[in-house]
Amino acid sequence: MKSLNNTQNKSLPPMPPAESEDERNSFNQPPDISQGAPVPNDPYNTAYNREETETPTNAEIASHLSDLEKALKTARTEQQRMSSKLQELQIQKDEALKSHRHLEETTAKLRLDHEQELHSLRSKLAEESESSTYWARKHSTVLNDLNALKTRFLERDAMWKSEWERKAAQLMGERDGLVEKLHGVQRGMEEKGKEAEEARRQLVELKQGVARAGRVEEQISDEEVRERLAGLRYEIENWVVGGFRRGKGGNLSSTARRELEQSVPLYRSVFKDAKLVLYQAFVMDKLMSIFDAPLYFGLPKDGPLGHVATLNEYLESIGLDSAQWRSITLGMVDQDQNGDLAKHTKILTAAIQSKVETVLSQLTANQFSSTQKSGLSSIINNAVKITRLVRRQRARFVFELPKVSPEREARFDDDVMEDINGGGEDDDDDEQHESNDRKIRCATFPVVYKMGDERGENLHLRNVIYKARVF
Repeated sequence: MKSLNNTQNKSLPPMPPAESEDERNSFNQPPDISQGAPVPNDPYNTAYNREETETPTNAEIASHLSDLEKALKTARTEQQRMSSKLQELQIQKDEALKSHRHLEETTAKLRLDHEQELHSLRSKLAEESESSTYWARKHSTVLNDLNALKTRFLERDAMWKSEWERKAAQLMGERDGLVEKLHGVQRGMEEKGKEAEEARRQLVELKQGVARAGRVEEQISDEEVRERLAGLRYEIENWVVGGFRRGKGGNLSSTARRELEQSVPLYRSVFKDAKLVLYQAFVMDKLMSIFDAPLYFGLPKDGPLGHVATLNEYLESIGLDSAQWRSITLGMVDQDQNGDLAKHTKILTAAIQSKVETVLSQLTANQFSSTQKSGLSSIINNAVKITRLVRRQRARFVFELPKVSPEREARFDDDVMEDINGGGEDDDDDEQHESNDRKIRCATFPVVYKMGDERGENLHLRNVIYKARVF
């Protein structure tokens, strides 16, 4: 407003000085001549006017009136302009008041919306807190049950192992004695022909004893294999969910990215839709080096145990049935808890654990805790136990992890696969047909085949013991 007044003051022409009250009265009233004194500027006092001033002419009066009219017109014009400006200011004031009221209404509405949204967020926070508490209790309960089952399993395994070792030692001692006795009988046959019949009888007895000694091999049912595989699968899933469900994506080094791409070629697509599935698939791919070991995981290529694989290949090459020999021999080799087998196994499992920790720590931007490391070590050791157990069977077990890449597509096969998102044998035919047409992107667990029977015969027969888990 101050700037507006300044502008108006600059635009107005200078006003003539205002007449005083006495001057206006003297102009409007006739002069007082009662005292006989001359009155200045008195038009009736001709003598005085002629002496003091000359009478103005009509042209001067007209010019003066014209100036006054111009000043009056200018004043009226300025008055109209100021009136128009005042109306504009009044309109601006009304608009400002209206904008202020609108702003107050908008502010009140925004405040109400904010309070409502804050109340909604508080309600959601309370619900999430209750859900988190529930799942924490659920996880704790499941973990306690799992620990109890592990304890029972370890106790029973230790008892069975102790009993098996005792019987194995006893039978091995009997077998050694029978072998020595066989040698003695053979020497007696060379020296004394008359004892040949007796020697044949003793030879039959010795063969029967060797056959009994061969029963130290441990044969398990298909159902036991399924239970152990299911236990390994659940252990991997629980370890991944418990340790990485809150993990965020991190930056991979070139080496880690190459390692991940070799294990799960379509990892970018899987990571975007299901991060936990990607973590499980990567861990399982690294565990496949355990299941794919040529004869027995951890068996060194040099030293005394290096000849076991060579001898097995020789027996198979000459057409002999090596299933029983392999079962007994690997069972005996596995008893060496501190020898070359244990040392080489420790080196291989440490390398697997290091690869998994390196890639997952970068992929999830999460450093491994001691609990996560011990959980991963337990998973690897469990995989080693399972692969050694099935390799000691006379039947052959084959592990196959479906591998998918941009160049090699794979489709869902209900005979050997299970969908990780659900579906399976209970689905109707239309759903199964649609599922079989679907492409898969990765696998979190391999399909396991059993070749042959419990005696190591009929190797042409192949049964699916455990279906692959795919996404």
